[in-house]
Amino acid sequence: MSVARIPFTTEEESMISTLNGWMLFLAIVHFIGAAFFLLCGCFAMLPAFAVIGNNPLGGVAYTLQMFTLPILGALMLAEGVFALQARGALDAMISSDSADQQHLSTAFAKLKLFFMLELGWFAVSAIGGVFGLLVSVFAPEMAGQTPGFDPSQFGGAP
Repeated sequence: MSVARIPFTTEEESMISTLNGWMLFLAIVHFIGAAFFLLCGCFAMLPAFAVIGNNPLGGVAYTLQMFTLPILGALMLAEGVFALQARGALDAMISSDSADQQHLSTAFAKLKLFFMLELGWFAVSAIGGVFGLLVSVFAPEMAGQTPGFDPSQFGGAP
């Protein structure tokens, strides 16, 4: 493949610049989401292990459901990195007058990885949902509640 310049009009360069802005926004949202999922996952895993003693099957399903949170966080972190890398390749394509095809190819490769990870994110979310269903079937007393949570703190039934 020859590495050549692609002639862009001013309007096309403006559209690519707008896309760069959206890619940065997407990366920031993914980094914030990754931090949220990683923190929540770590804090949710600690009490989840204690549940196994009370109800082994439901406790294991609950622990596996909570284990999906850090996995989702790691996937979101990787997606944010790929979004930034695609943004960098598009930015290089606009700012340089050579190797536009190479930069465009790199941007598309990073976007492909981004969307493949997005598919993985949805798969892990579905697996977490299945574990949530198992918790509600085998341990209905744990469904929708964190171990150690006291509903009477908020005026609910003790």
